[in-house]
Amino acid sequence: MFKGKTVFILGAGASIPYGFPSGFQLVSEIIENLSRSLKAPILASVGREFTGSIKQFDEDMVKYFRESLSRAVAVSIDDFLEARPEFLNIGKAAIAQVLIPYEKEHTLFKRNQNNNWYSMIFEVLRKDINKLEDRQICFITFNYDRSLEHYLYTQLRNFLNIPIVECKKVMDKIPIIHVYGHLGYLEWQNITDFRKYTPIDDVQNIITGMSQLSVIHEQGGKVQKNFIDAQGLIQECEKIRFLGYGFHSTNTERLNVVGNAKGKDVRATAYRISNLERLIIQKQYEFVIELDNDNTKDIIHFFRESISLED
Repeated sequence: MFKGKTVFILGAGASIPYGFPSGFQLVSEIIENLSRSLKAPILASVGREFTGSIKQFDEDMVKYFRESLSRAVAVSIDDFLEARPEFLNIGKAAIAQVLIPYEKEHTLFKRNQNNNWYSMIFEVLRKDINKLEDRQICFITFNYDRSLEHYLYTQLRNFLNIPIVECKKVMDKIPIIHVYGHLGYLEWQNITDFRKYTPIDDVQNIITGMSQLSVIHEQGGKVQKNFIDAQGLIQECEKIRFLGYGFHSTNTERLNVVGNAKGKDVRATAYRISNLERLIIQKQYEFVIELDNDNTKDIIHFFRESISLED
């Protein structure tokens, strides 16, 4: 079992092993997606379905959005939408349209998955699942995808044969905070408003998927509460593990890592982070965060060779 309360903070790199794109790749895929003859009309249909105060959009707006995004030097869709807030709703719909097709169970559960770090988490959990304490482990994720919670819940049901009601009780002990929202609730999370873990990107699935999404510059409501809750988890934990995290300054500052994590055991993967970038990050956060010395290690090798999950 995990020793001491541990919080895992997940960046885009944590979901890449399960097929999901990085932030940079997401921009490229949105542009490519909307260049396809069938995808843009579906997104326009999404825009026409909105009611109430949500701004609608049509095919001309979709085309304008694609052209603007393709000509902008944007490293992430969040950065682009911050600069072009008129595209906020269409941007969320485009994010959902690209990410939903990656919700493939055969990718998530394939047996020859060599970089499946979710399975490492589950292996530790299942050793003594009956003694799992509330918030013994928790996750703060900057990713929209729901692969982690779907994986853990499915393993509890199918590997350990835990009844549905008991599965939910176990999952309730493992907070997973999506600070910028997610692609919709799963059925066990909300039986009245849910979307199955499915790659079908039709109009209704896109609308349901985008309804729970936010982007970096949306600072009110759910986002603000999510960061307050995330900071609470960091404050009460003993160990912090940054996994596949790019150390975007806005995100890290909103977590108040320096103030909340000082004096704790804080480790981070450093995959493809240069020695200079590592030094800058450590200085920026007052050496509270210890980045791995090897920038070639993925998350699996980080836990096998640098720091054990059970330490």
